[in-house]
Amino acid sequence: MPIWFIRSLDEVKALLDPVRREVGFALREAQKGAMHPNAKPPKGYNGASVLEIVEDHDKEAYRAVYTVQFEDVIYVLHAYH
Repeated sequence: MPIWFIRSLDEVKALLDPVRREVGFALREAQKGAMHPNAKPPKGYNGASVLEIVEDHDKEAYRAVYTVQFEDVIYVLHAYH
């Protein structure tokens, strides 16, 4: 189950449709305990408890940040372009 921090749900909803679908798929994979190929620890993080989904669309990069530190729950922290 995702828990959305502050405005993260609104931020994901504001992404372009193809990007939003891919981010949603990656978050569903995380809920199942899997890691989407576009998910990786952000630069500067020495572990995999915080992950960043990077999706490219029309030469632009979009990102969504979440944590899987807690069992059975992912926390969506932020999404941006």
